[in-house]
Amino acid sequence: MPPSLVIYVTQSFDSDAGRCIRAAADSPYRVVVVCEEPPRAIPSGLRALISAYEQVDDVFDPRVIARAITRLRTSRASIRVLFSDDERAQMPLARVRATLKLPGLPFDTARNFRDKALMKRVWKAHGIPCADHRLVRTESAAMNAASALGLPLVMKPIDGMRSANTYRIRSLQDVRRYFDPVRAASPRGVLLEQFVDGEELSCEVVLHKGRLVWYSSTKYIPPPLNVVERRGEHFAVVLPRERQRADTTRAARIAARAVRSLGLRTGMSHAEWFRTADGSVVMSEAAARVPSASISTLAHLADGTHLIDLWVRLLVLGKVEAPPPRRFAAAAVFLRGSGRGRIRAVRGLPDVIEKSGPLIVAADYPVVGAAIERDWDGNGSILFRSPSTRAVVGAVEHARRTIRIIGQ
Repeated sequence: MPPSLVIYVTQSFDSDAGRCIRAAADSPYRVVVVCEEPPRAIPSGLRALISAYEQVDDVFDPRVIARAITRLRTSRASIRVLFSDDERAQMPLARVRATLKLPGLPFDTARNFRDKALMKRVWKAHGIPCADHRLVRTESAAMNAASALGLPLVMKPIDGMRSANTYRIRSLQDVRRYFDPVRAASPRGVLLEQFVDGEELSCEVVLHKGRLVWYSSTKYIPPPLNVVERRGEHFAVVLPRERQRADTTRAARIAARAVRSLGLRTGMSHAEWFRTADGSVVMSEAAARVPSASISTLAHLADGTHLIDLWVRLLVLGKVEAPPPRRFAAAAVFLRGSGRGRIRAVRGLPDVIEKSGPLIVAADYPVVGAAIERDWDGNGSILFRSPSTRAVVGAVEHARRTIRIIGQ
């Protein structure tokens, strides 16, 4: 019988890549990996799981990937699935699927997920609640759009991730101040959208042949834009024990409609949404991939679920296994420093350990003398877990109030 291949594309062998490879190897198919790193970089625990390996210069170039697959593919081998957990690879891989006539996420669907302006246009056409927006390419057009939409606004790239190059626009002067930096990061256009005032949450939804079969929601504390704007603001992600609350169930149904409208029929989507003061659900954006490592870690702490395993089995085998009942709430707090240079002092940590120690399941504490980090992960993290969502939220809020990382 001709072999069937599962082809996984990754830029490097991080922990998520290892998880994807192990999950794919737990199938009847041969695992093939395309990566920018040399074969010697393959972790020893993964080598026996990989049937073939191809090193390439650029995993985001569809021509490069197509040539690699052609070299790896024997005359009789069929390709079961071509996938990557890197959002930047979604459109390049979709182009390869179209060229080589492979199954998987179509190009139009991948484009709907990556182009946030197109995403909002599709959502508006399907009656999905989302902020009004304009796609602009010049500063004068941005000024006109800001006047038409009304302030405040959010300005961001059309294909950005993790709130990079994203700014709150409070005045027309802010439009002039931020337009050029955002345009430099997003040459195809700049997205201006109305600012939504509310709590920001994620919603992970799993679809099988268009049907919503599983969902989960986490809360961001504070909203990510606040973290971008404020140095030293600790960022937290909270996964409540209660999976099926009325508001998250309503959000999951809207999120499922939203990702179906973009073209997803079978797969997982990491969607983000706002809960406004009156309880309304307003969709923010969505990605056709597993969520970030922090959310995946929290899911595992809460009920033993590995979201990457669930996603890969769905892609490779077309099967969905319902996670077990959730026994815990879990949260991650990312500790971020104020100031510049190196860490001069860390304050409040002993108090947090004394008060919330029984809830701490893992921690990477900041170290005096280390360089102040500007990214989301900051200079350390604490993971909390408890059967009580209230206890976890209390530990998160205490840590955010108490711990201070002071730079030079």
